[in-house]
Amino acid sequence: MANGRVLLSVLRNARDISPASVFTNCPAFNHPRKISLSAYKMAEPHYKLTYFDLRALGEPIRWQFILAGVPFEDNRIPRPLWDEQFKPKTGWGRVPVLNVDGKELTQAGAIGRFLAKRYNQLADTDWQNARCDELVDALQDLRILWRFWLRAPNGEEKAIHEKILLENHFPLYLSKMNDLVEQNGEGSGFSVGNKLTWADLFLANFLEIWTDNHGVQILDAFPALRKQKETVFNIPKIKEWVAKRPKTVV
Repeated sequence: MANGRVLLSVLRNARDISPASVFTNCPAFNHPRKISLSAYKMAEPHYKLTYFDLRALGEPIRWQFILAGVPFEDNRIPRPLWDEQFKPKTGWGRVPVLNVDGKELTQAGAIGRFLAKRYNQLADTDWQNARCDELVDALQDLRILWRFWLRAPNGEEKAIHEKILLENHFPLYLSKMNDLVEQNGEGSGFSVGNKLTWADLFLANFLEIWTDNHGVQILDAFPALRKQKETVFNIPKIKEWVAKRPKTVV
């Protein structure tokens, strides 16, 4: 019992001790060459994001840095030089690539989750974070189907692929995404939970690309998606970035 009373006394006193007081009461902080608390903060690593001069998979990652207020090198490589000069040197032969103090990470989803964990862009629960992963993976599935239209030559073939998109792929995937936002967004305008997550950035980015290329009417039947996109693009830091970023088709 005596040990228990001592422990309770220590815990009560500990509540009144701030982390700053521990340092400032330390002899080092009373030394003539006083050390500031800021000196103990870990410096941000140097981030270099390599992608094409496009939105696509690179833009939501750029937004993650912008929202976190973290500097990064936005390395946009010329698409015509990709196969010859860059692809052989790139992990998995794909972009985006995030270089963190000399270490490279590829795959947009992996990069997005990595930054989300570092900069408070995850959801609140394991289940909600799994839903974020689910949404980003579904976006990737739809993006792969959409690329058949993107890469088709202009003319009849491209028109056929757009018809398939508008009549099959978009209604199927966008309806399910709309349901997810309605069920999990809690009326917030976000895709999962009641706060912004990294999945919101990926979703709003691709909704913008698809409405830019196929018309805003593709969201007419999906009001939750339209609201989600508007919510993200009305975030002041996103709005400022969009106003000055390079103009690209995708």
